[in-house]
Amino acid sequence: MGRVVLIRSVCQHIGTRLEDRIGEGVGCCEDLEKGEICKRLGWKTAHVPTLRLQHVMSARRLTPEYIDDLTCAAILTGPWLRLIAGGESRAATWHSMLAFCDWCRSLKYRLLSIVPSLMHPKLKRAPFWRRFYKARANGYLSLVSDHHRIAAIMQAIDNSAPLLKPSEKNIVLMSGFPERAEKANPA
Repeated sequence: MGRVVLIRSVCQHIGTRLEDRIGEGVGCCEDLEKGEICKRLGWKTAHVPTLRLQHVMSARRLTPEYIDDLTCAAILTGPWLRLIAGGESRAATWHSMLAFCDWCRSLKYRLLSIVPSLMHPKLKRAPFWRRFYKARANGYLSLVSDHHRIAAIMQAIDNSAPLLKPSEKNIVLMSGFPERAEKANPA
């Protein structure tokens, strides 16, 4: 209950950039984005080894082609997730330079994919690596092109309402037992 209330509040008051997977699409990492926003707000995360999740997937989502598509979709979101986690520079020139380097790598693998894989067995995966580096380059370029929206999200995080930040009262309110809030934080 608490996690749902927190994530809903993040979506309503701050907003997100990544979209959930819809149908057969390969949208991904939106849960990581929401988690990183919560960590920036001051919430703690924990590893719970006894927690188990059963994930039901169609057979198509277990194919090597789908895994490659999902990997490229995740790589596309990587620069944004690093930025929101505080591990990436906000400078547009830096993102443009990184995008250029990845576009060059993508071009290299595009050229290598022309070589028949029979001549060199390791080149069989060259088309995947071309897509991989192209996706990462697009991820960096999206930080440059979407800088107004990114700035608004970062400002919303920095200036977020106290209700979104961890406190004893908020933890109790989000637990689904608001009657405990009076005892936790008498006004």
